[in-house]
Amino acid sequence: MADAQALVAELFHGIIAFIADDSDFVLDGAAARLREAFPQQQVSRNLREITVAAEGWRLWLHYVDAPHVAAESQEMAEWLAEHPAAGRIAGCKRRVEFSGTDIEPGSDCFGALCTACEVLKSFRGVVVFDLEGRDLFC
Repeated sequence: MADAQALVAELFHGIIAFIADDSDFVLDGAAARLREAFPQQQVSRNLREITVAAEGWRLWLHYVDAPHVAAESQEMAEWLAEHPAAGRIAGCKRRVEFSGTDIEPGSDCFGALCTACEVLKSFRGVVVFDLEGRDLFC
């Protein structure tokens, strides 16, 4: 797409990749794995974000390790106390949040989200969760 500025991001509300302290997840490694998973798209990385860009859509993976993440992870785990993954979510101090230009299921961007989540799950200690669906995602 010639004018990338015309693309507007929408959040994939509630889809979060929680990263445990003992995870082998690193942003550079994630960018490298995403480049392998998306050979036809442009994958770029800046300080706290990875972008997967294709003709007509964009997917952004936002890395967050701010102090509030630990407290929010604990709150989310309490809310999801009955789910088997709640204990793994509770102690996470880092996460990846997702946004894209077309978040509707069935869109190319949503399909890319599913692929990106599979890539992140390939790291030890990463739990990808859909808070709205109250279950693991992908």
